[in-house]
Amino acid sequence: MCSSDLFSNTTNLIELNLKHNKLNTFRGFNSKNSANANLASNGDENNSGNFPKLKILNLSFNEISYVFPNSFENFESLWSLDLTHNRFSLFPTEFLRYCRNLRHIGLGQNKLKNLNEMNFSNFPHLIKVDLSQNALEFLPQNAFVNSSQLQHLDLSGNKLENIEGSLFHGLSRSEERRVGKECRSRW
Repeated sequence: MCSSDLFSNTTNLIELNLKHNKLNTFRGFNSKNSANANLASNGDENNSGNFPKLKILNLSFNEISYVFPNSFENFESLWSLDLTHNRFSLFPTEFLRYCRNLRHIGLGQNKLKNLNEMNFSNFPHLIKVDLSQNALEFLPQNAFVNSSQLQHLDLSGNKLENIEGSLFHGLSRSEERRVGKECRSRW
């Protein structure tokens, strides 16, 4: 169990790495001055801190299955969020609405079944999205609309059977689109 003031004087923190812990939920932090954070869950639901400069947050290799809706409200400067190797079956991108500068999001190696609650078009600086090794069967048409900065999209290792070409409308800068071997695509 972490003390609620554990991160109280970390206003210059740029990266926070909490990977390879046993966190099962994430409530976020009272943050406004950190730049790079890599956080993983240790079963403590009372994490707090002050991270106005935080750029990197790593919560990978934990047991996180739930993120509270306002967990990322103090992460406006966040560039990279790694949530790979957790237990998410659902992850609404609305939870990230305050992370307007997000450039990389890793959600690979989870249990995501669909992207109905995910819309990456609200992240104008997004460059890389990892959704690999989940259980995705289809992708909603609006998932990547207006994601013109996106360069790397990894959808490999899912259960996708068809991908409509219009899904990638506006991805003119995309350099890499990794999709499973068995997927039939029309782009």
